[in-house]
Amino acid sequence: MTARGTLPILFLYLALVWVGSAYFSPENFVRNALFLTTIGIALLLLLAICSWIYGIWQVIAARNAVRRQKPVAVRPAAPVANEDDVALKALLREAAVRLSTSPKFTGRGADELLFSGMPLFLVVGSEGGGKTSVVVNSGMDAELLAGQASLEKTAPAPTNLANIWLVGDSLVVEIGGRHFSGDLRRWEELLHILTARPKTPFWMRLWKGERPGFELRGILHCCDVRFFLSKPAPEQIERKSHLAQERLRAAVKVFERRIPVYTIFTKGDQVPYFKDFFGRFAENEAHQVFGSTLPLSEMAMELNPGAFSAVETKRLSKALHKLYCSLAERRISLLFHEPQATKKPKIYEFPREFNRIRQSIVSFLVQMFRPSSLEPGPVNRGFYFCGTREVEAAPANTSGFTSSVEPARESPRLADATYIFQQSPPEPKSGASDVEATWSKILSGGFRTQWMFLQGLFQEIVLRDRVLGVFSIVPKPSEKKRRTIAMVATTAAAAIAAIVLTYSWVANRSLLLRVEAAAASPAIRAELQQGLPSHENLTALEQLRQRVEELSSYQRDGAPIRMRAGLYAGNQVTDAARAAYFKHFNRSLLDKAHGTLATYLSALPNPALPDAPPDEAVTNRLKTYVMIASPRGCELDSGLVSRELRGAVQTEGLREADPRFAVAGQQIDFYSKELEFKNPVSLDASAEARTHALDYLKKSSSIERVYRALLAEIGRDLPAAEQLIDLSPDYPKVLSGPRQAPAAIFSEAGWNKLHARLESGKPVSQNDPCISSLQGGATNVDELDVQVQNQIVDLYSRQYLEAWRSYLSQFSVAPYASAQDAAEKLELLSSYRSPLLLLFKFVSDHTNYPRQEPPTQVEGIVGTLEQIKEKLKSSIKKVEAPPPDVRFTLGGVDSSFLPVHTVVPPKSLVVITEKIAPYTDALAALRTSMLAIARASTNVDAGISASAQGAADQADMNVGKITRGFPTDAVGALSGVVERLLKEPIVKAREHIPDAGKIGDGKFILALQNLCTPLRTVLNKYPFSSTDSDLSLQEFSQQFAPESGHVWKTQASLLAEYTAREKGVWKSTPAVPRQQQQRASDLIDFLNRAQQVSDAFFSEGGTSPRISFVVRPKLANPDQVIQLQINGRAREFSRSSQLQQQFSWPGATTEAIGRTGTAGFRSPFSSHDGPWALFRMFADAEKRPPLEKLLEWKKARGASGQLDAIEPPVQLEIVEFPAGIDIFNPSFFTNLRCR
Repeated sequence: MTARGTLPILFLYLALVWVGSAYFSPENFVRNALFLTTIGIALLLLLAICSWIYGIWQVIAARNAVRRQKPVAVRPAAPVANEDDVALKALLREAAVRLSTSPKFTGRGADELLFSGMPLFLVVGSEGGGKTSVVVNSGMDAELLAGQASLEKTAPAPTNLANIWLVGDSLVVEIGGRHFSGDLRRWEELLHILTARPKTPFWMRLWKGERPGFELRGILHCCDVRFFLSKPAPEQIERKSHLAQERLRAAVKVFERRIPVYTIFTKGDQVPYFKDFFGRFAENEAHQVFGSTLPLSEMAMELNPGAFSAVETKRLSKALHKLYCSLAERRISLLFHEPQATKKPKIYEFPREFNRIRQSIVSFLVQMFRPSSLEPGPVNRGFYFCGTREVEAAPANTSGFTSSVEPARESPRLADATYIFQQSPPEPKSGASDVEATWSKILSGGFRTQWMFLQGLFQEIVLRDRVLGVFSIVPKPSEKKRRTIAMVATTAAAAIAAIVLTYSWVANRSLLLRVEAAAASPAIRAELQQGLPSHENLTALEQLRQRVEELSSYQRDGAPIRMRAGLYAGNQVTDAARAAYFKHFNRSLLDKAHGTLATYLSALPNPALPDAPPDEAVTNRLKTYVMIASPRGCELDSGLVSRELRGAVQTEGLREADPRFAVAGQQIDFYSKELEFKNPVSLDASAEARTHALDYLKKSSSIERVYRALLAEIGRDLPAAEQLIDLSPDYPKVLSGPRQAPAAIFSEAGWNKLHARLESGKPVSQNDPCISSLQGGATNVDELDVQVQNQIVDLYSRQYLEAWRSYLSQFSVAPYASAQDAAEKLELLSSYRSPLLLLFKFVSDHTNYPRQEPPTQVEGIVGTLEQIKEKLKSSIKKVEAPPPDVRFTLGGVDSSFLPVHTVVPPKSLVVITEKIAPYTDALAALRTSMLAIARASTNVDAGISASAQGAADQADMNVGKITRGFPTDAVGALSGVVERLLKEPIVKAREHIPDAGKIGDGKFILALQNLCTPLRTVLNKYPFSSTDSDLSLQEFSQQFAPESGHVWKTQASLLAEYTAREKGVWKSTPAVPRQQQQRASDLIDFLNRAQQVSDAFFSEGGTSPRISFVVRPKLANPDQVIQLQINGRAREFSRSSQLQQQFSWPGATTEAIGRTGTAGFRSPFSSHDGPWALFRMFADAEKRPPLEKLLEWKKARGASGQLDAIEPPVQLEIVEFPAGIDIFNPSFFTNLRCR
């Protein structure tokens, strides 16, 4: 423990203590802050002492260990680091030292930070791959920071371990080929050294992750092209590609991201005729790119290995073929300008030689970059070729000589790859003699080796490529988990903070707006009506009071946590709101009440007059008058102040029945409570009124004043009064009434104290402390003679009775919000812990004072002896309870509360007695019915309602049995109070029991509506209505089919209790509501007619209508012919064919045609088409009574549309109606209505 670590902690602790104290308890800011500071310093001192003791103990323990000289266990030697690892780290440190001297890196920290975030390129490949030559001849002025390479552009020595180069702003690390081709584990260990990161604090790792080390931008894989010129076997290609694939995947694994790989095929000059083909290329052409950069849009990174081979082979073959085509096109111009004939065949053959290695290269690249479903792999960014050529060592002036090689850049087949040959060749300016002369000049200068196609590769491709961001990062599970946890925690904390702040702001804003609206209400400033406030004025004042009460409670007890969060602004407006409220309260109510008190006290008459007010009223008003004055003259009694101010307001004309009185009472109650903290309104007390009232009390000798003084004396030593909530904690759930029971003086203990005090006979000081203080400490003393004692007992008895009667009468059963609420409250009221019965027990136990008869002579002597005995005992121990033969008794209390004692006897151990059990059982049954009503919700059954009504009636009967023995002379109509309380659970439950009659009406009407509503459309179509619109047979079946039709399904589901079929006739049942008899009669008529429809049309079974009938002709003369064509079936009646014929409906067609005439001529007498054509044709016949079988057509509608007489008339007889029902008579369907 050091001072350096302790002082910041101490400073933070002190800051939190003082800021927290100022925020959470501004009223006791300094005291709380000093207290917490003392505690903190004491704890710090204790910690320092403990740390000091612990240090001493460590020293002693070390000395004892030395004395014992125990042998020290030799730790195993640390593993020896590999010399290559040590060497590579040394190279990195050397490079760091070299970089630190560069102005570009001035101001960087430790050496390990120099590489933080620097772009890195790895140059890898097998031994002899030309890696060092590629970097040295890149044309980027590479600077060697560490390693063994030489900057000479001659053939460099093989790299043993690594070379570190600075190329522009990037680091290029070339790793020796023996490590690339060697052991895979050693390769990974070397790469891990390059991934070393600077130390990062834990909090920064959680938020941003670890600081980056090298930013690996890409890998340059150098591959000797001579391997492919040797015509390798597929197995050789596979081995070589597999080795490269493993090393590249290891790099991806170590650097934790997918890496673009640039494959450079070096020593391209070993391809036959390379130097001849490129020997005459200009200098700028030699620095361009010879290869192909693969577009990102064509990369098949997400393909599975099976599909990858085919797709990638096609893509690479296409790229190499384009490169071959560009070479082939370029050789034409090269051949044209080549002066030496011996080189022209070689120039011509080079593209073919280059194309020979295409297949091997494609196979090598495909296998090297084959993806794996188990681990991520590298990305093939492109492949490129480089080589050397011989150029003049000291070039002469060649301004007159320019390469005339034709570019192939304009070829449309090469538009999407990176190639060489970008400049257009100029036209030759001289003949062959000029060319030979220039060539001889070049030859005379000597030659040097020049590397081709590297400078453009580095400048335009490698260093400028910015595709790293599109490649996915290989996730590190531990770091990802930490960052996810940190991000989730931070986001959650921010979200919670935002929600809390937003909610706090909304709550504070809402509070301020409510305060502002209440204070700015115009009604609060309205003029008084005859000195009294209006209802609108008091309502506005009540709204402002609620806001002031809320603000005051927040200021004293602290605002809720939800409103704090550093945004609570209520304290800033509390004082202003309080001042505004009490200003309006004083104007509206207090000023008048204060004046009324002063007037009352100033106008007190002579106390000896008969109409003089009682001392108690004068004392209470005087005490109130001086309590609200500034400064306060007596100790505050807020309850007394509230009662007297309410009385003063009533005196001014604001009666209790006036709705304004309740609102005014709330203002007075609030003012009385606020007096306990500070007098919010400055009022001056009139000395004249106070003196006059004191004189009145001095002159008065009222027994009431003696009585009050005696009660005040006794009440000081009494314990707090028992409360109903102690006996029944659940009573506020079901009962509404006063929270406070009668004062402790009106209890058994109070009576015992009063009795003992009366027996003592000591004088009584008449004045209470407040009046005594107003009189300067003077008191009036009265003797307690027998007359005074009897008067006091009588007054006490009357007040005792009134106190408990008033207490009980103020109770009522809380209203039920719903049937469910009624069930819950009735469950409590009917249980053994019923608050109502416990209320009766509470009152019964406190009114148990049996009337005592006067003692007989013998009992009197015995009583006297017992009294002497008790007096002797009193010298040893004070008597707390009266003896059994007391002179003073509370006569009449027991008999006056007989109704309560009847319900629950005094001192009973149970509240559900044998007499009260039927009542509680009835309440339980009523509770069950109410629960059924609640569960039925809006679909209350009439039976449930009737059951509930029955349970309520039974409960009322049980109440009558209980109250039958109540006396009629109970004090204050107590019998009625008890009966009301017993009936209220039942009365309030009836409010939520639906009327069974109304329920039945509603249910019947709803069922009738469900039946008739779908039928309205059906009954407005033919055959039920004489319209042109026909009812489809499907609609007909949906309504009238037996069992499945709407009519009969509705009857079975909704009308079954109201209708019944007896002997084939539908009748109504007694369940039909009385008020719905007419509708029931209409329903029965409809059902009977609908039954005939179903019986007739579905007599053959099934759900589709089908009828069969037989027709017999009645020919008027032998020449008459009658032809019927019904539903596709034609029949002819004549003299020779008068047999009856059978027809069916419906049939194959829908026409119905009747013709009549002679054998040579026939005319139609009726013709219709449609599903009901048969019925329309029969309806054209003359009217006939039901079941009349003879049909006669006397008229037919002619071509003009008028009815023409038929001579002779057509007569047909229906032998038998379907199911015996005359369905062909139009009257069968008419007037069929459902309503």
